Amino acid sequence: MLLLNPNTNATTTNMMCALAAEDLCSTGMEVRGITVAGGPRMIIDPDALARSERYVREAVSEQLAADSEAAIAGVIVGAIGDPGRAWLSQECRVPVIGIGQASILRAGRHGRRFGMATSTPLLAGSLVLRI
Repeated sequence: MLLLNPNTNATTTNMMCALAAEDLCSTGMEVRGITVAGGPRMIIDPDALARSERYVREAVSEQLAADSEAAIAGVIVGAIGDPGRAWLSQECRVPVIGIGQASILRAGRHGRRFGMATSTPLLAGSLVLRI
């Protein structure tokens, strides 16, 4: 499983990979983390969210060119705003999900009502558009 951190913070990538590896250990899947090479250090506003999409596309495209897609079971976009997820879903032959998308799908299962909280209030409008 390829876990992509759209922020340029490698420490965050390592933490996300450790959490994902815990959840996926029973499947036998390995989690490989990638930190984007450029873009915002943290995605805290709509401008940073939009700027990060380019780096997400570049990072995944480079990884898929280096490995065969057959070696990758899927791609997880590891930022709540899911930058680049829509493009990746159309361009990759493997499943792609963002942690924001996954959270919304899980929270809204069976028609359940839910709320969202964020530590990045400037992204609230962008997050509402994901629902």
